[in-house]
Amino acid sequence: MARPKLPIDEEQVKKLAMIQCTNAEMAAVLKCSPDTLERRFAAIIKEGREIGRSSLKREMYKRAMQGNTTMLVWLSKNQLGYSDRAEINSNVDVSISVTKTLTVDELIQRNPFLDGTPDQPKRRALEIEDADSVPVERESDSKKSA
Repeated sequence: MARPKLPIDEEQVKKLAMIQCTNAEMAAVLKCSPDTLERRFAAIIKEGREIGRSSLKREMYKRAMQGNTTMLVWLSKNQLGYSDRAEINSNVDVSISVTKTLTVDELIQRNPFLDGTPDQPKRRALEIEDADSVPVERESDSKKSA
């Protein structure tokens, strides 16, 4: 013998569908399973959701026609396919400054005057404003420590 059907009010199912409740939400309110709702009330749920969407669109349209700018913009974008477009014109001057710290050997390679001749030794003393930022070993310093 089959279990007796759970009494579920069709009008309440329709009203819940009109406010776009999911089947799980309706089942929680009606104290039944979502499967039961789908099996017994699929047509009523579909009709209720369509009526709810139509009512919502009608109210939105009414408010837009009364001058609600937000609703006008929203309906234009969602119903008419309009979109925001921004044109940006700008002139940008860009200057890039690249600084590279060179080792003493790199400096010697890039400077044609440091050719390693007897009067221009390769490791001559370099004049640096901030001696702490670039450590330079001078020949005279290495001779003193030896």
